[in-house]
Amino acid sequence: LIKNGTKLRANNKIYSSVFNPDWIAETIERIPPYAISLDAWLASNRQDTSKLLKDEKLKESLKWAFGKELGSEEYNFLNASIKLDYKEKIKLDQKQRKKALEAEKEKQDQEERQAQMQKQAVELQNHKNRWKTATFVLSVICFLGISSYLLQDKIATTLSSEPSKPNDFSSGELPLFLSEKDILVSGTEAVKKNKRNEAIKLFEEAMKNDPDNPIPRIFHNNVKADDRGSQFTLAVVVPGDNITTAEEILRGVAHAQDDFHHSVNPQGSKLLEILIVKDKNQAREKSNLVKMLVENSAVLGVIAHSPTDDTLTKYHNSGLAVISPTNESNSLLKKYSFFFQTNLSDRAIAKKLANHAYQTLDIEQVAIFYDSQNSNNLKQAFEEEFNKLGGKVFDTFNLASPNLNPQTAINSIVNNKVDAAVLLPSTNTNDEAIAIAKENAKLPPGVKLKLFGSHEMYNPDTLTKGGSVVEGLTLAVPWVDDSPYGKAAKDKWQGKVSWRTATSYDATKALIYAINKKDANRKNVLEAIEDIKVPANVTSGEELNFSAAGERDGEAHLVIVDRDASAPKGAEFGFKTIE
Repeated sequence: LIKNGTKLRANNKIYSSVFNPDWIAETIERIPPYAISLDAWLASNRQDTSKLLKDEKLKESLKWAFGKELGSEEYNFLNASIKLDYKEKIKLDQKQRKKALEAEKEKQDQEERQAQMQKQAVELQNHKNRWKTATFVLSVICFLGISSYLLQDKIATTLSSEPSKPNDFSSGELPLFLSEKDILVSGTEAVKKNKRNEAIKLFEEAMKNDPDNPIPRIFHNNVKADDRGSQFTLAVVVPGDNITTAEEILRGVAHAQDDFHHSVNPQGSKLLEILIVKDKNQAREKSNLVKMLVENSAVLGVIAHSPTDDTLTKYHNSGLAVISPTNESNSLLKKYSFFFQTNLSDRAIAKKLANHAYQTLDIEQVAIFYDSQNSNNLKQAFEEEFNKLGGKVFDTFNLASPNLNPQTAINSIVNNKVDAAVLLPSTNTNDEAIAIAKENAKLPPGVKLKLFGSHEMYNPDTLTKGGSVVEGLTLAVPWVDDSPYGKAAKDKWQGKVSWRTATSYDATKALIYAINKKDANRKNVLEAIEDIKVPANVTSGEELNFSAAGERDGEAHLVIVDRDASAPKGAEFGFKTIE
């Protein structure tokens, strides 16, 4: 090369032909747009967050990196940038919300001051023209009333049009439910201040004080994962309005996270971070939550409690695998190729129950108690399966109806010589189903109905609240707790283990199994899930694989309420596996 002023010129024609403009352009294209920032961040021992990427630079870099094979340092740098950018957007969102509310309040105060001045001016004019003054006062009152109404409407509109609150997401920096203890809240404050050792101690104390609460355990594991500098990230969406169901799901997720952390190399291997998302009832807020999840490219897969058609549409084209531990209908599974479920379908539960009643116990006529809002699909599936065998459904009763009278319903069934009652409640109407069992228990021994039920009644509440009145109740369930996992889970969670805990454990295990530890990305996870086979010794008790439609392959089990079965705390009866 020869220097010619400020430029270099190739003195050798061979060099000129090899290192031509095309070669230069191709070489420059291979240089990451974040190369300088990456070197500076590494030079600071990964401590200088000002070297991380934000906003447009981050988007540009992620676009450049898509589909390329990156080294571990580049991956860690981009992952750290994503997390920092996400946290800063949350802080900015909080500031903007606070500023907007303060501005609206100032405007309202100003209008009130103006109204007061106008009122005083009106009073000063009283001596001039009483009639005109009265008319003016009425006008002012009307104006203030309309202004106040419009202002309140504007504030409400502004708040409802904003994205979901940032406290709906947490991997340890924010508490999620109002009932959470002070020690757990203190741990989240330590996480926000980046005091990791203090946070770990506080979360460990919270775990000891509240051993059946899965949230401090997940946060504790997350801090340890974050301390490694890089981690695999999964998100779990739980109902924000039902903490009981949320904790059932999170117990399964936390248990699987524990297993993963105990199985990896304690020194250099990546750990697993769980991002907890508190779901909302409003469609707009659900949409915003999904949008934020999809945009967080660190998330490799989602465990979603009960996704709707609308929310699954938002996941479309994101490349995310979505697994539900509680979905029971296969209509959504057929529609979305990225959606799977670890719970058995309504059809599988209904078929097991119908076959046992008709073929094993020779029951030919039943009455069905169901929840019209939440278990209608299961009711229809049972009717179809029972009728197909030759059975007859005498009548159906809605457990969610305020007009349901258990005594009247039972008397009607008995008077028509019906053999059994099938109880298909939801979590919201389990007590109503128990009330039916109590009314049935008042009947003479030879008249009592045989009772059957679904997995929604497979919980300690049925045993503690029902007692002897549910003795002999036979349930079709997706999982039984006499597996090695079931015993370990009951020890870990003080006996608070449900089928949702087991199916959530399996959903998390499936995603963990699908993560390619050397090349973890959404595409690889989704492709692996489609053909996955998780052995029984890794799941809640049975091999896990999915059908082409995304359903879990498998058959339901039967359990019966029995005095001699192992009983949970506060109960005299337990669930005994019969098939």
